[in-house]
Amino acid sequence: MTFQFDSWQAFWDMGGYGFFVWLAFSVTFLAVIALVVETLWAKKQLIQAVNAQIARKKRIQKSQQKKTDEAQPSASPSQLKQEVESQ
Repeated sequence: MTFQFDSWQAFWDMGGYGFFVWLAFSVTFLAVIALVVETLWAKKQLIQAVNAQIARKKRIQKSQQKKTDEAQPSASPSQLKQEVESQ
């Protein structure tokens, strides 16, 4: 394996352009890290929003079911027996 640089100091110096090269690497690395963190945060927020919407729909359905149950008169024992037999 051959290296383009005679020493580690030459590697870090990059022929006099080391500051710009390592600055570019740093900015790119930070941008990628920020993108990953933002994506994970957005995913978490989306999952929470979907779960909240599902819970809201369940509460609405339960409330509507309760209203319809209260509006219907209770069945007599003979009606319940007929329902069970028909199933």
